[in-house]
Amino acid sequence: MTARTDAYEAKLETIKAIKKEDVKTPNMPMDTFISEASGLYNRAKNDFPKLKEVGVTEEAIEDLNIRNEAAAQAQGYWNNILRAQEDAQKEWLEESPAAFALRDEIIRAMRLGYRKNKNLLSRVALVAEGDTNADMIQDLTDVTIIANENPEPLKAINFDMSKIEKAAALSSEMNTLRGKTDANSDLNKEVKLIRDKAYTHLKEAVDEIREFGQYVFWDDDSRRQAYTSAYNRKNNNSAKESTSDQTAAN
Repeated sequence: MTARTDAYEAKLETIKAIKKEDVKTPNMPMDTFISEASGLYNRAKNDFPKLKEVGVTEEAIEDLNIRNEAAAQAQGYWNNILRAQEDAQKEWLEESPAAFALRDEIIRAMRLGYRKNKNLLSRVALVAEGDTNADMIQDLTDVTIIANENPEPLKAINFDMSKIEKAAALSSEMNTLRGKTDANSDLNKEVKLIRDKAYTHLKEAVDEIREFGQYVFWDDDSRRQAYTSAYNRKNNNSAKESTSDQTAAN
């Protein structure tokens, strides 16, 4: 195990215990927040002789680092989910046109083969109604069932019955692939929630250490600024410049 996985395991129960109503979502890219927290940890260690005068303990500073490592690991798990989704979405875009085409080909053959059987034509018509991704996946299963129950009319028009077996396999494959693209799956939601809780746990420590640091170094602009977010400072300055430009233009 790495330091990050050790920290994650050590903090997991505490992270999970955070109530949903208390969970915060990152207000900046997570890797940026983790990097800033790491810089804050190093700064606080160097400034400990001053910080301890106002009650900051070494344990609190080390806990900041543990929380940061745990949050980084939680973000890593979430990144893996996102990458898997991206890969699955790409594969879906590559594979789904052929699946739709096979579904349509089988339905056309059934309309011809079952042309004299109103009951079967009605079943085929129901299958052909929807055209969403979910419809296509289910349709491949439905046409397989209909064809296996009523193969002779299809054989009579020389339809390649191996395509029915292919449809059954493809329905399963596409269903699995579609599940991997689903951001709202139970697994994905759980991993995302743990990441957000880990962020919340880390932010609590970051905010507290920063508050102490800003208090201690209130009269030293450079050192006080080290206890603020560079990302937020940059964004705030950009917003001020934009407002000034608009005011000048008016």
